[in-house]
Amino acid sequence: MVGVAGQRVPAAKVGPPVLPTGFVPRDHLNDLVEAAAATAPVTTLRAHAGAGKTLLLADWARTSPVATAWVSLDPTDDRPGRLPTAVAHAVAACVPALAEALVASSDGLAGDPGDPLTTGRLLAVLDTLPDEVRLVLDDVQELTDPAVLDELAAMIRYRPARLRVVLCGRTPPPVSLARLRLEGGVVDLPGDRLRFSVTEATSLLSRGGARMSSSQVERAHALTGGWAAGLGLVAAAARRSVEVTGLLATFPRGERATAAYFRDEVLGGLSEGDRTLLEDLSVATTVGPSLAAELTGRDDAVPTLERLGRETSLVAVDPGDGHVAMPTLLRAWLRGELDRRPAHLARLHVRAAEWSAANDRPVEALEHARASGDDALLARLVRGWAVPLVLTGDREPLRRACAALPPETVEADPALRLVLPALDGGVGEATAVALRGSPTEDAAELRALRAVADLAAATVEPADPAGARAPGDERTPGDERARCARAAAWGALTEALDGATRLFVLRDGAGAVPTLEAASARAADLGHHRLARQCAALLATAAVMGGDASGMVRHGREAIAATAATAASDPGGRDGSAWSVSARSALAYGSLLRGRPDDARQHAADLLARADDGLHPAERLLMHIVHGAADVDEGRFVHGLEEMQAARTAFADRELVAPQAAMAAILEHETAVALGRPAHARAVRRWLAARLGPTGEVALMDAREVAAERGPGEGGKGPPERGLRPVLDGSAPTLLPEAAVETLLLAAGEAELAQDRAHARRLLVDALDRAAPLELVRPFTHASGTVRELLAHQVGSFGAADGFARRALAAGVRGRSTCGSALSDREATILRLLPSLSTTTEIAEDLHVSPNTIKTQVGAIYSKLGVNDRRAAVVAAYDAGLLADTEDPGRTPDVLRTPDLLRSG
Repeated sequence: MVGVAGQRVPAAKVGPPVLPTGFVPRDHLNDLVEAAAATAPVTTLRAHAGAGKTLLLADWARTSPVATAWVSLDPTDDRPGRLPTAVAHAVAACVPALAEALVASSDGLAGDPGDPLTTGRLLAVLDTLPDEVRLVLDDVQELTDPAVLDELAAMIRYRPARLRVVLCGRTPPPVSLARLRLEGGVVDLPGDRLRFSVTEATSLLSRGGARMSSSQVERAHALTGGWAAGLGLVAAAARRSVEVTGLLATFPRGERATAAYFRDEVLGGLSEGDRTLLEDLSVATTVGPSLAAELTGRDDAVPTLERLGRETSLVAVDPGDGHVAMPTLLRAWLRGELDRRPAHLARLHVRAAEWSAANDRPVEALEHARASGDDALLARLVRGWAVPLVLTGDREPLRRACAALPPETVEADPALRLVLPALDGGVGEATAVALRGSPTEDAAELRALRAVADLAAATVEPADPAGARAPGDERTPGDERARCARAAAWGALTEALDGATRLFVLRDGAGAVPTLEAASARAADLGHHRLARQCAALLATAAVMGGDASGMVRHGREAIAATAATAASDPGGRDGSAWSVSARSALAYGSLLRGRPDDARQHAADLLARADDGLHPAERLLMHIVHGAADVDEGRFVHGLEEMQAARTAFADRELVAPQAAMAAILEHETAVALGRPAHARAVRRWLAARLGPTGEVALMDAREVAAERGPGEGGKGPPERGLRPVLDGSAPTLLPEAAVETLLLAAGEAELAQDRAHARRLLVDALDRAAPLELVRPFTHASGTVRELLAHQVGSFGAADGFARRALAAGVRGRSTCGSALSDREATILRLLPSLSTTTEIAEDLHVSPNTIKTQVGAIYSKLGVNDRRAAVVAAYDAGLLADTEDPGRTPDVLRTPDLLRSG
């Protein structure tokens, strides 16, 4: 303000700064500020250094139709009395009519800064403003002295009616505006609106003298995130560079002017600890609270970042998930600073890799491991994440990781040797042969990689799936049909890969089934037997995951049939033994659960005999368990138990997934309890509990032991049912559906012994409803006599589940019921007639003997079977294998269909 007596404030301080050459007007932002200033008494604009907030407000102040006073604050203003003096001179500069009064007021302020009326005298003069005036206070973060903040608070609280205030700075306003906000008196302009668009960046770079192509501008915009100062630094560097593309590839590293700006202007006020924290975080592009603590080794990392956000606006911590946002160019510069400490940088990358792997972020884990230079870490992560990444399509990070590994590391590791073939579409026969001689400890991992590689090789990706062609490239109808065939094949493969992803990565067997079924149908229509085989094997695996015995058998057979079709159509092709093993394993286990032990034993024996396939120890264990359980179901109890125990002992402490461990344990434990070997049963239960913890299967095994200690027919007060309550109410769910069914059957038996027939029936119906859709017959064949008698009594009243109930009752464990002595031929003949509705008199007439003779022989049958009535005799005879299963699965012996089956004649 020139020509006013007593002026102490430089004119440049109380006027908008001069706009630089090359300034890009942003009318839409000017309109935004104008609307805010016209709406509310106080407007705030907060953004980090170099965001362009000062120049935006300067342009707005020059174009606004309302007089605008301006004060550029600096550390010298952080003393009592200086702020009111500056405001007085700023308003005087734009309202000449009040200049003399304002300067006089400011003279009084300067002369007596401790006078509590000093600010009041200024406000009293401003109350006489003839028209509205806007006052911009730029860089309000410079004001920290409590007395100065009191002056600012008083100006806002008692602001004159015609004065509007705009507070601009790098931090939130240093005074409370809460009450004014509640009254609607504050508008906060978002700082992120200051980011330049690509169009604005093009104009800024051009006016700054940088000659750049559109792609280079887009790269610069991405690099800077639209940050005004960053674009200015790029323009300055581009003017000095003869090769802009190379500059952008390394920017901002090596740029002295840029480094000086970051050190002095952006980070100049930070402590060494704060700066080190930001440097450490720059190693990762996405940083949440947990990773921030891991990288920096500081428990206070997030509170420190929140403080830096308040003080500098350089970082922002999302209040929802705690993720840290940092300007892209600042992160790049900090990352360049870390290059000066290579050992520390490598340690940071190792921490980031381990954290990312532990938090299911494999792509980031591989990138950090690759950058760390730790070959052992990188190899471990490649082995662990190869299958999920291939199936989800994230192949390039995996390819880069493999390329970074030393050739000798890859050559020495069978799993690593399989990764690139899996990426490129198949394992060659030479690789497959080499792998057969590899150690088997990682065979499950190798088999998974082999399976993925085979799946990718099942068909060929169309080179031109979109049908694009060069000008003048004419195609014949045959070419077009071939293109359509390739596209259809690729569609089937895409569906199969999607199903495999759901199955192996998401562990969503139910979600994988419809996708795999569609892929299987399409592959069959196209004649792609190899892909059809693989889809069927995957469906069988999904059935195993869901406990669907029917699906295991059906899809297992489909896969084996497709294998035969593949061999017929491609005699020289690979036999796909990995898929065959998967299919036959599912077929063996499904047959066991469906009550077909002879089929289960045969399929398991076939797999165990195929030593050249190199069965993984876990697969060998499970097939021995199935084989042993099938022996048990055919009456060879001791032999079956010994096989299961020997297989589990040989397996030792190797890794086994939870459902497989549960399956092995409940089958062996069941037989140990049945044979009255409590020590053996407890050892199996403890083996499973040590591996899985308190699962539903462990609770089931404990309840089995309690029931066995009581003895058959004893109790009814329900200790086992109490032990099963967590399983029944869902608080301790089972891993296997068949275990859930057995739990219900065991609880039903307890309820029946307690003479609670209604509760027992409810439990039995629930077990049937769960088992019938999955064809889980086996739990019923091993149910107690109490449960099977209840089932026989209730059969005919189960509605849709009745057919399954009859099949479950007809199936039985051979040799479970023992006769005191062998039946005579006449007794065997009479036994075969007992399931009918014929009375004793009618049977006697059919056999041409007297009714008393029949009664005597029926009594002998009861004695030899250890039962007391006709219904129990029929159940025991089926259990002992003395009565054959009905040819028609839907037909049940008449004696099991009629509630009043006992008719004595």
